[in-house]
Amino acid sequence: MTPINAKGEVLFISRRIPNSADWQMFLMNADGTNQRVISNSLVQCSSPILSNSGTKVAFTTYDNNFYYNLYIIDIDGKNQKFLSRGK
Repeated sequence: MTPINAKGEVLFISRRIPNSADWQMFLMNADGTNQRVISNSLVQCSSPILSNSGTKVAFTTYDNNFYYNLYIIDIDGKNQKFLSRGK
């Protein structure tokens, strides 16, 4: 299921870095306009999770030490917080 917030914006991940297998997290209007990066952290190839309130996003990254890192961030891309790490 594609996460959609109360404004009708779509949250998604996409591979847009040339010659890279890394994914970034984006938010866009439902018609595809106004696409913008939510976090500078490269995300794991799994769907981000939108909170019930539509104001926060949970997502995972994968680092070079083979750890998954769990973060939350405000939907506007501010206040990114590290929550947990695991293998």
